[in-house]
Amino acid sequence: MRCETTSDPNAFWELAGEFLLSDPVRHNMITTNVWSRRGGVREGEEPLFVAVLDGDEVVGAGMRTKPFPLTTTPMSEQAVATLVEEVWPVAGDSSGVAGPVETVRPLAERWSAKAGKELVVTSRQRLHRLDEVAPVPSPPGTWRHATKDDRELLVEWNVAFHEDVGMRPPLDPAHGIDAKIEAGHAFFWEDGGEHVSHVATHEPVAGVSRVGPVYTPTERRGRGYATALTAVVSQLLLDNGSMACSLYTDLANPTSNKIYAAIGYIPVLDVEVYTYA
Repeated sequence: MRCETTSDPNAFWELAGEFLLSDPVRHNMITTNVWSRRGGVREGEEPLFVAVLDGDEVVGAGMRTKPFPLTTTPMSEQAVATLVEEVWPVAGDSSGVAGPVETVRPLAERWSAKAGKELVVTSRQRLHRLDEVAPVPSPPGTWRHATKDDRELLVEWNVAFHEDVGMRPPLDPAHGIDAKIEAGHAFFWEDGGEHVSHVATHEPVAGVSRVGPVYTPTERRGRGYATALTAVVSQLLLDNGSMACSLYTDLANPTSNKIYAAIGYIPVLDVEVYTYA
């Protein structure tokens, strides 16, 4: 086995796109991130895209954009060993590693050995798939698309969401907000004229639309706003041609997992994020 690396998302897509699209739900995190960067990468990200090959066949993929960990698709332990040996010299400064449990645990062990310091689990997530929306109760208020007038609030809530789930905010929290508004990928639930919940989506790739982030301010939680808005948005995506929706939940938050199950989201795989102790 061997690895090929590049900082060019278009070159990476040409190399690994067929592999990524072979399972557009399980590979969705990397697929949507690469797809969104076809027009260029953000300043300061220093991207690294990795394809693991067995002969001429891609058998695994990964990406790292600073300040986030190196994230991988599912792959065999032999592929993990190859990735660590060949990628460590150029990505040893990554903040950690992330990926499906069966892949990331041996990856974290080998990565820790290379670094000479311990990596610990800082987040446990679950990837879900939805093919059909189940009916859910509707709280007071209604949904609408975000507009340019909502830009500052969307940036503020983007930072709040990352802090809420224990993740580092993006280098530029405002990056991509304007594009999401223009593309109709940002939504609010309003009650009494006030913003009470927000859902964003990503551009569909291979018929799969990733939903997230989903954010409700602390004082507005427990009233069904996020459930109703996520259900509405998921149905819109299916109605507009997506064959499925995907969504990540924080396993430390049983309430959110229960909410998405009620809408019709079904668990696909568990993901862990490791960072340095």
